Amino acid sequence: MEQKTPKGETDPDNIFDIVPKLLGDKKWFDVSLDTILAMIRDGKRVDLRTVHVTSDQNTGEELKLPLRLRISGRPPDSEGWHISLLLYNRRIDGFGYEERFRGTDGIEHHGWHRHVWNPNSQDAASKTPVSLFDGGTMSFRDFLIRGLKEMKISYPKDDDYANPTLF
Repeated sequence: MEQKTPKGETDPDNIFDIVPKLLGDKKWFDVSLDTILAMIRDGKRVDLRTVHVTSDQNTGEELKLPLRLRISGRPPDSEGWHISLLLYNRRIDGFGYEERFRGTDGIEHHGWHRHVWNPNSQDAASKTPVSLFDGGTMSFRDFLIRGLKEMKISYPKDDDYANPTLF
């Protein structure tokens, strides 16, 4: 007997086909940048969750997708700075810095990279070098601002402006 997913919820076994559309969508996390930076400063784990509403490109049906945003790093050293966007606990996008990594081209690189979605393996384990963060010394704040903007992730200006549905 075929199991049906309740209306408004998404079947995670077939959902990863929507990732390219999801990556193009604007996404919202209800935590300010200052709160994220304070969590990092205090040595706390940054693991934020939201439900992203989008529509299935084939059926037009509304989908509610559980997203997580994980951020790590120990400023000022950029080694280990990472931003990861996860859908059903699987990374679909992200940025980071590593002294050495193997790129999608098979060559060993160092420095900044982006985790690239692969529709065949349905993950973003592959890394490609990026220059988005090059150009002198960068603060952890700058890394987050640039990375989140590139990933189309928005957040409130400060926690007083959180949850725009209240206004």
